[in-house]
Parts: sequence; C-alpha cells; structure tokens
Amino acid sequence: EMQTHYDLENSFCLVLMAVVGVSTLFLMIPWPPSIRALLIRTLHQIGHSDQARWTFCMVLAVVTVMFVWSFWAMTSVQNELDLMKQNAAVNAVTDMETRLSLNLKKFRTQRNVYITGFSLFSSLILVRFYKILSRIGEIENKLEKTK
Repeated sequence: EMQTHYDLENSFCLVLMAVVGVSTLFLMIPWPPSIRALLIRTLHQIGHSDQARWTFCMVLAVVTVMFVWSFWAMTSVQNELDLMKQNAAVNAVTDMETRLSLNLKKFRTQRNVYITGFSLFSSLILVRFYKILSRIGEIENKLEKTK
C-alpha cells in the first residue's frame, strides 16, 4: 500500500518536472521578435486569468504537502534505522531482510524528497522566468510606442 503512494507521488512530480522543463525550454528559445511578442502577450493573458492562478497555486500546494510528507517519512525511516542499529548491539543478530527493507525504504523516501523538492524549486523558477519575460514584453511595448 505504501509502494502505491510512492509511485503515485513520483509520477505526479515527474510529470510536473517534465511540464516545467518543457515550458522553460520553450520560453528560453530565442524566437523572432514577432513570435516572442505573441508568446509573451498570450502568457500575459493566461497569467492574469484567475483560473490559471488558482490552478498553479493548487499544484504548488499539493507539491508542498508532498514534499513535507516525504521529508517526514524520510525522518521516520531514519529514526527506525537508528533504533534498529541500537537494538542490533543488544541482539547481535539483525535480520538481513529487515535491514534491506529499511534501507530500501530509506532510499525511496530520500528519492521522494529530492524529486518533490526539485519539482517545487523548478516551479518557482518558472514563475520567476515568466515574470521576467512579461516585464521584458512590457518594456518592448513601451519602446515601440515611443518610436
């Protein structure tokens, strides 16, 4: 049951990372001025849409919750491993399967923290990049009007 959650979480974050990556790449291409102006104008209209803003905020909220949950899961697995190491000194025999299972859980939780954290970070970078491009578009429009 926990494996299913990990897979769902990773799939969502990987899709988000792919969308953010493709979007950033698409925005970074040095388009001709007419296409870039059209792109910036379209993004500006989408950015002022309440629905687009709410959708983006909800996605960020979900990714933030997943990041916090992944971090909590990583901490609890690490505590479980530490407890097992303390008990291993007393018992001297630790079940190899249990150790492998806990180390696999630790790997998965660390991976989830990295994936969700990077998704969150790259989403915020995309927002900043959009704001910079919008500002450039506004400045170019002002320059064209003054000519």
